[in-house]
Amino acid sequence: MGKGGDYLLASNGTRARPGNAGQEVDVTQNSKWYGKYLDERETSDRLRARVRELEAALAREWISVDDGLPEPLKSVLVTAHGVVNTGFISSTGEWRGKLRGPYTHWMPEPLPPVALADSGPAEQEA
Repeated sequence: MGKGGDYLLASNGTRARPGNAGQEVDVTQNSKWYGKYLDERETSDRLRARVRELEAALAREWISVDDGLPEPLKSVLVTAHGVVNTGFISSTGEWRGKLRGPYTHWMPEPLPPVALADSGPAEQEA
């Protein structure tokens, strides 16, 4: 039995939570653990996607659409045919934006510049 996160991989290929006295707990669709397993898997997938976005933002690198996609409905920079614009993944999982696809790469939009408290010339102290 291989270990995978908080779950154990059972010999039949299903994932199981450890039970009392080292027993496996069934996480197939009919078990009481299945919903929790799906919630944790979905959360894990979202966190991995967010980490990819943040890493790309820090590195300012383009992410191939083959390597991962942004969170749905989050505006990102996209490129198609050598042109850059904004786009997003719709709630149905399709790319939307002003460019005609296919989109090949994307990256998180940069943060806006910080607004200065005093936008006038700096005052000199006497």
